Formats: sequence, structure tokens, C-alpha cells
Amino acid sequence: MEKKKGLGIATLIIAIVGLIGCWIPVLNLLSYPFFIIAIIMGIIAAIKDNGRVLAIIGIVLSVIGWIVANGMNSLLGNAIEEGLKSYSGEDIVITQSGDIKTGSDWLNGLISEGIDEMNNQIEAGVTEISDTVTDINDQVVEGVEEGVENVNEGLENLGEDVAEVVTGEEVE
Repeated sequence: MEKKKGLGIATLIIAIVGLIGCWIPVLNLLSYPFFIIAIIMGIIAAIKDNGRVLAIIGIVLSVIGWIVANGMNSLLGNAIEEGLKSYSGEDIVITQSGDIKTGSDWLNGLISEGIDEMNNQIEAGVTEISDTVTDINDQVVEGVEEGVENVNEGLENLGEDVAEVVTGEEVE
């Protein structure tokens, strides 16, 4: 009795379809399900001895296709990055928020944020110094006014003392 090879043949056909599609950038993403299905079917066919050689060939082709698809996607990604570099002449930076910026835009943004933060700190420092100077000024003015009052009082007392000495009478 002849062994059944249907599952092995199906594995091989699905792997070949995936392998053909893996060479087309971006569309090769659709090849991954074919590779997964072919690998699973190939393992089942090899275990059940249902077209074992064809199943193993299908598994090998699926693994090769998977590697080729990953390589093509990597090449495409590198080509896009190099194209963007040559377009802008700068490195491309992907921020934590997912924004794509050129290196100088990103750096300028960081510098701008740093300068803004520094300006805010300087402004806060200037405000604090201004408040301190105002407080010191108020204290100096208060001290000078008090000193002037003391001098005036002292002059009044001196004047009374001089008047007493000159007239010999006590001045009130």
C-alpha cells in the first residue's frame, strides 16, 4: 500500500508560496503566516510519516524564507534611513514619543528646552535677589530714618544744654 503524501505536498506548496512572497519588501510581511502554517503542517506530516521528505523540505524552505523576509525588511529599513539621511544630510532620531526628527532638530529641541529651563531658573533667582534687595533697602531706610530721629533728638538735647549753659537757666 502506498503512503499518503498529501500533508507533505501541502506543506511544500505553502512554503513555496511564502518563499516567493518573501522577496517583495513590505508585502513579505504576508509571508510570515504561510511560513508558520508550513512549519506546523510540516512537523505534523513528518511525525505522521505523511510525506516526510516533502514536509522536511517545506520546513527548510519556510525557515529560509523567514530569514530572507527578515533580511529584506532589514535592508528596506536601512535604505529608508539612508535615504532620509541623504535627503536631510543629517542623522534621523526617533524620540521616546515616537516622533521622527533629524539629529539637528532633536538637538536644537534639547538645547531649546535646556535654555528655557535655565531662563526660568535665572528668572526665579533674579526675582529672589530683587525681593532680598527690596527687604534690605526697606531695612536701611528704616535704620536711616531712625538714625535721623536720634540725631534730631540729640541735637535738640544739645541745643537745650547749650542754651542752659549760655543763659544759666534751665530750658524745657
